[in-house]
Amino acid sequence: MKKLFKVFSYPEVVWLHKKEQSFLSFIALAFIVAMIATDHTHIARWVGFLFAAYAAIANDSIQTIGTFIASNQDKKWWVLWIFIGGIFCLTMLYSWTQVDKTGVTLFTEKVSKESEDRNLAFYGNYTIDNKTGEILKTPSLKLTIDASSKQVSWSVTDLNIKGFTNYSTDHVNEDYGVCFYLNSQGELCEVTNLIKFRDDPENSVENTFNTYHTLEYLNLESQEAGVVKMPLETKECVSNSENLNITFFGNNIVDRDVSHARLSSKGFEKTPVKFHFLQVSAAIFLLILTRLRMPVSTTFILLTSFAASTDAVGKVLAKSMSGYMMAFILGLAFFMIVAKATKKHFVGTPKPWWTLAQWLTSGLLWATWLTQDAANIAVFLPRKLSGLEVTCFISVVTIGLGILLYKKGGRIQKIITEKSVVTDVRFATMIDLIYCIILFYFKMISEVPMSTTWVFIGLLAGRELGMSLMKTGTNTVFGGLKLAIKDVSFALIGLFISIVIAVGVNDSLEYDQVLVEIPQAFKAGIENFFEKIF
Repeated sequence: MKKLFKVFSYPEVVWLHKKEQSFLSFIALAFIVAMIATDHTHIARWVGFLFAAYAAIANDSIQTIGTFIASNQDKKWWVLWIFIGGIFCLTMLYSWTQVDKTGVTLFTEKVSKESEDRNLAFYGNYTIDNKTGEILKTPSLKLTIDASSKQVSWSVTDLNIKGFTNYSTDHVNEDYGVCFYLNSQGELCEVTNLIKFRDDPENSVENTFNTYHTLEYLNLESQEAGVVKMPLETKECVSNSENLNITFFGNNIVDRDVSHARLSSKGFEKTPVKFHFLQVSAAIFLLILTRLRMPVSTTFILLTSFAASTDAVGKVLAKSMSGYMMAFILGLAFFMIVAKATKKHFVGTPKPWWTLAQWLTSGLLWATWLTQDAANIAVFLPRKLSGLEVTCFISVVTIGLGILLYKKGGRIQKIITEKSVVTDVRFATMIDLIYCIILFYFKMISEVPMSTTWVFIGLLAGRELGMSLMKTGTNTVFGGLKLAIKDVSFALIGLFISIVIAVGVNDSLEYDQVLVEIPQAFKAGIENFFEKIF
């Protein structure tokens, strides 16, 4: 065999650094643990969470606290830990104790946009723009309930259409809470039962989430009972041939969710009840890519493996690409404008107030980022966490942050330090501020999760190119473009891997379907983004 290797000039002995041997041993052990845990739902849930917490922290350090670490090399690691860890704890506790976005679900029969009958069903599908008269594909009907008096009220945004009635059902679905059904005639019905495939011996099917095939209801006007078949979640096609719209409302009871409602968006709203090996091990692939210093998207790799539909994946992709484009344009424009001034004035030792400004902007950015990306870790866990569960969640991530800061960001930190003058606290403050503004904007316009990695590499690419064009950076224009293309290519590798994992996990998704439906959802999402801007 050695002679054969010599003929083709292959090495007879493959040598690996001791640290790499330890890492590969850890990866092998992690895959074995994931394989054993997969068949045990509760164990798999927490094993997947531990892998995801470690991988997401290690990979996403470059986005939010990367510039913070790079410009605070002279500070003790535990000082940074108290600051970063404290903000994490407060941000997660705020979501767990304050956010109320779910608890009431409205299933609405789809009606045509051209329908002349503007009843409640129409407004459960569409919104009429008061300025242009355009019909938008977002529901304007709002529901509120008073659980103590068993009363449900409705209203239509910007229109004097409102009313209320009593309901009697005690059915509270584990995924959707108190449910109502609005038929095509605009009649409101209370949902008395949602029948799962798992509960039906004739239609039993295994899936990551609970899937339902029949909705039983009682018409609140006529008091007639009825059923609706849900091709939304048939055995053959779990979530594509939709015949109902689903809208979520708060119920005046805190959700006990740590994702700031990102996991209440359609396609991610259900608690996993069964895990696939690829879901539990997805974070291990992320660890490998992180080791190779690839700034891949944790959102795509972790979240898309739990997406219940191609539509959900397409929306995440569209929002992420929109973020990249906005960040690139803003980074390019802003740093071209300020490049000359910063080169002239940002010399010597920064004044003390710059350090204060950087800590404030980094803290604000970190908190804003958490409202987007905590969903990547929490996706394995129940959508409503108990006190013990949220304590475990916060403790594990806080300890992980301490390890990350002790190691000064790890290998992936090179993505930051190879860019022009990011160790200067003044430039770090500018990057963090722009990044924070972009993330806050996307947080406000939609609850759909997004890849903050794409936003960050877009901002760095725009900044690097802007400074190169103005000849104020350390890289040439070609060098700036080369770095941007490298980061995007690595992120695309992560996107490809995430789609492969999503298809491998979800039996209802096929490659032909993915190639058609994800681009359609992506196109619709991009169009919606530009409509909101212009």
